[in-house]
Amino acid sequence: MRKAKFSWARSVLLSLRKIIKLSIYSGFYSIFTLSLYANYRHKVQSGDIPELIKTENLVSIVEKFDINPEKYFTLPYTDKESFLEYVLDDPDSRISNQFHIPEGLRSRVHFWMKVYNLYSNDQVILHDIDNPWKIYDVVDVSGLSKKESREKVREARLRFKNSSSHIREQQGMRNSIAYALQQSGRYMEGMEEIFTKHRLPLELVRLPIVESSFKPTAYSNVGAAGMWQFMRKTGKHFLDQINNQIDERLSPFKATEAAAQLMKENYQILGTWPLAVSAYHHGPGVLIQAQKKLNTNNLARIVQKFNHPTYGFASQNYYAEFVAALFTEQYKDKLFEDVEVLSPLEHDDIILEYSMRVQTILDLCKLSLEALKKYNPDLKHKAFSSSYYLPEGHWLKLPPGTKKPLEQFHEEARRAKEFIKQLEKKRS
Repeated sequence: MRKAKFSWARSVLLSLRKIIKLSIYSGFYSIFTLSLYANYRHKVQSGDIPELIKTENLVSIVEKFDINPEKYFTLPYTDKESFLEYVLDDPDSRISNQFHIPEGLRSRVHFWMKVYNLYSNDQVILHDIDNPWKIYDVVDVSGLSKKESREKVREARLRFKNSSSHIREQQGMRNSIAYALQQSGRYMEGMEEIFTKHRLPLELVRLPIVESSFKPTAYSNVGAAGMWQFMRKTGKHFLDQINNQIDERLSPFKATEAAAQLMKENYQILGTWPLAVSAYHHGPGVLIQAQKKLNTNNLARIVQKFNHPTYGFASQNYYAEFVAALFTEQYKDKLFEDVEVLSPLEHDDIILEYSMRVQTILDLCKLSLEALKKYNPDLKHKAFSSSYYLPEGHWLKLPPGTKKPLEQFHEEARRAKEFIKQLEKKRS
């Protein structure tokens, strides 16, 4: 029997070698290779390949066939899909074991990989709401007005009358993801430092790709704000200032401090990172109920079996979206080769020792209002009023090399304060 397995394997490999040689001569080397790999994965998953082949290192097989297209976006559609499957196997071991794809969620993750990497913002995906990976149609709405786009999508839906109640519309996001990856370079390094300080996995810093495309001043239609999309109530629990003058949800780094604390709490409550990440979107309450009802920490089982009026599509898919964003970011050199990631935003940090007007800070540091706004998006329009003083203890970020005059002001104020204190002692 063992000899028969080896004979079978040898014949398969010889056949593959012949096909690859033919594909080289015909100029479609990478395309044939990706197709072969996709077919191989399907046979492994369906049990059609003997254990001998199953136990071989998939990465080494892929490397033999040199699956590494020069430009992902130049591949035909089916080969792009296959390449995304290949990326989800983490061939370069860029993802830690804490964020592997849970068994039972791979199809969902692959769907979101396609949303992020395959379909542009000018495409609308009609898919099954219960089984998102089941795609009915993809509607191209490029160049159309909003009204024309809605009409074209409506007409497409009519072709699937028997499934209309199960169809959901999802806009492609490749353009948005490209923007997020570009912008992430400005903040990622500083955000990782914060998560390192809190001893949290650095992979979590990729969550703003899902939440806000790394836009510090992003607002949702339900009132969530900032890069980490904190609701006002949750934000007030972790942040010092959310009012008419200052909204620290809009500060990339202050909000990251808050997100780190929230993530730590979620993990302490729920015990696994898939559940902790899911709770970032939904809160831990319903997930605790799911754990107790199903007697499991397995997120895939909760997604499949847990029924609750508030645990809908967005909650069921949140972790899959995050994992797809994580894999996309970690393999951006293969999937978004033409995106130029911005350099880190260099800055000076200073804590105000005394309450001060913004204009005083601008005058001391010789800054423009635009420069201060760039580094401190948490300062709202009313903060620039001449009658408003930034509070003592406020954390400011300033362009590199500009904080020294403010430090000198603090030093002179301390000396003056000490001098007055000494005078009062002499008088008494």
